[in-house]
Amino acid sequence: MDSKETSIQWISGKSLDDLEFADDIALLSHSFNHMQEKTNCLEATAGSVGLRINKDKSKIMKVMTDCLQTFGITKGLIDEVEEFTYLGSVVSTRGGTEQDVEARFGKARTVFRAMDKLRKSKTIGWATKVTIFNSSVKACV
Repeated sequence: MDSKETSIQWISGKSLDDLEFADDIALLSHSFNHMQEKTNCLEATAGSVGLRINKDKSKIMKVMTDCLQTFGITKGLIDEVEEFTYLGSVVSTRGGTEQDVEARFGKARTVFRAMDKLRKSKTIGWATKVTIFNSSVKACV
């Protein structure tokens, strides 16, 4: 759907309707009715080419709203969550980046610990260790 009425204001006159990546999509909206309209359109379009929305893998997150309406697709209601991970980033109703940064540091810590044998190796040169560190640990952050 390409409509200013159902998209959110982004930056100076530009609007954002959704975020798409591979087999993931995040729909964004200012109102419940617009979100339901977008989802119905997505479900119909996907169905026309033989695809379907997986209810169990779909989630809804309401931010800064008192809306109590439930949200669904043809197969049933979609679960509401307080946070989720999208493309490696933690998105939360509380906003901010603390949870995302904490999750990324946790991933980097795990990779760093898994490299103990490499770090202690006397046969692998320092430059090679730094290159491996930069490409595996820093990539997590």
